[in-house]
Amino acid sequence: MHLIYYVLLQTEEVRLRLNVDVTAAPDSAPIPAPIESFTDMCLHESIMKDIEFHKYSRPTSIQAQAIPVALNGRDLLGCAETGSGKTAAFVIPMIQHCLARSSVRRGDGPLVLVLAPTREHAQQIEKEVKAFSRSLESFRTALVVGRTNMAEQRSELRAGVNIVVATPGRLIDHLQQGNTCVSRISFVVLDEADKMLDMGFEPQIREVMRNISTKHQMLIFSATTPVEIDALAQKYLTDPVQVMVGKASSPTTNVPQMLQKAPESEKVNTEDSY
Repeated sequence: MHLIYYVLLQTEEVRLRLNVDVTAAPDSAPIPAPIESFTDMCLHESIMKDIEFHKYSRPTSIQAQAIPVALNGRDLLGCAETGSGKTAAFVIPMIQHCLARSSVRRGDGPLVLVLAPTREHAQQIEKEVKAFSRSLESFRTALVVGRTNMAEQRSELRAGVNIVVATPGRLIDHLQQGNTCVSRISFVVLDEADKMLDMGFEPQIREVMRNISTKHQMLIFSATTPVEIDALAQKYLTDPVQVMVGKASSPTTNVPQMLQKAPESEKVNTEDSY
């Protein structure tokens, strides 16, 4: 009993130091402890190789708690400041998820779907997916967004991909044309969910989710936590863990990690978010 208490106390001390607040339903399964190093997890050797290649030293606060939760197979609502490393917090688990499944063949639908509000944001996510899968020879990702060649996207999708990173409108176009399917998807991420709701994408999210028939794990990430995000989580997440870092409401200025996000000053037009 004393050992269990000591471990729990250590876990809470780490969360306090990381400024992480973690909640789940009272009857929920135990929440995985945060990590202090990427070597604390049993990640695929190729992922670890790429983490070392890009000189990731220590996980950020959101990564430290969200990654072990996701690797444990739990649904998650993650809230952290813009620029806090949220992307890697879901990219690493979803690549690990793919590697635990069978390889993708031509004509197969994707295993993982990431929805993002804008073309630029989807491009940044795809860039990070490629960064963490550079050592995997047969690992394929499709970027499905507006203002890019529809035929090229169709060809990539039909060839079979592990991960699709998409904006909602363009993905629905491909689904309606029969260029891909979402029936095999077992891992779903909604990134910048608050921005997607602000931009009026809730009907498109609902349309996509209606087509995902398999039992799946789902992660929702947001920079803020309005009541609409809570409603979205209640609708789509099963027994989720909520991970909140700091105030999760304003941009951060001191995260030195790898990839740059598109400037917030860029205006989003209809085609960019399509």
